[in-house]
Parts: sequence; structure tokens; C-alpha cells
Amino acid sequence: MNRRTDRDLTVASLNLSHIAGSISDARIGLHTHLARLDGYPGGGERLGVTATAELTTVEQSAQRRIALSTLADELDHARQHAISAVYALARKVEQAQRLTAQVPPESPALCCNGQGGKEGVVEWGDPLCVLPAVKGGMCQMHYQRWYRHRQELGIDTSRDFQPGV
Repeated sequence: MNRRTDRDLTVASLNLSHIAGSISDARIGLHTHLARLDGYPGGGERLGVTATAELTTVEQSAQRRIALSTLADELDHARQHAISAVYALARKVEQAQRLTAQVPPESPALCCNGQGGKEGVVEWGDPLCVLPAVKGGMCQMHYQRWYRHRQELGIDTSRDFQPGV
């Protein structure tokens, strides 16, 4: 697994826990400030030349209100996306843990896999035998053939059988 990803997640969680309390304060502050900005500052406009490049106080308040409401919306959306991302990540981790906890049943050993490396396998073996292995990694039939082949060659087979109790 990538250790950088784990480190990045740790740093992100620390940052999230650090700003969690500040998010609520920032949202409340923005909405409070927006409630106070009605676009009509006290004292009214000063009469005079109106053909200037400068914004009037009403226009300045309107621009300020747009900027604050945009920031409040972006903060709300970012907060919702962060919450959704954390929940989605938690679901994926839980799903991965659930899938890895399910160990598939072990398939039985097959006779064809246990024949390799045995004496005279070319004469008595069958590479296509898919019967379950019962003794010596082979099925009963191929074990018996191997046993007889070793006896014919004079190989000691006395250790193949355990004495009865």
C-alpha cells in the first residue's frame, strides 16, 4: 500500500479536526454579516457628479453582499462535499474489510498436482487426473500404482504404513 496516501489521509484528518469548529463560526459570521448588509448604508448618497468610475455606496454594498453570499454558498458546498467524501470513504473501507474478511473455501488438493517429482511418474501417473488427493498428494488409484512401481524397483516402502494402535 502507498504510505504517502496514508500520510496524506492523516494530515487531511488533522486539518479537518482543526477547522471543524471554525467552519460553524465562519458560516454564522457570514450569515450574520449578510443580514446586516441590506445595500442601503446609513446617511444616504452625497449629491454631486454621478458620472465617475467609482461605485456608489449602494453599488459597493451590493458587490460586497454578492461576494459574501457567494463565499457562504461555496463554504456550504465544500462542507457538504467533505462530509459526503468522508462517508463515501468510510463505506468503501467497510466494504473492503468485509470482502477481505471472507476467506474463500480452500480447494481440495488434486491428484495431478501431487504426482510431480515422484519416481516413475511417466509410467504410472496421469497428468489429467483431477480426483481429490487422499494419500501422498495423490488419489487412491495413483498412490497404489506408485506404491507398486516402487516395490517392483526394490525401493523400501515400509515407512508408507503406520502400525496399528
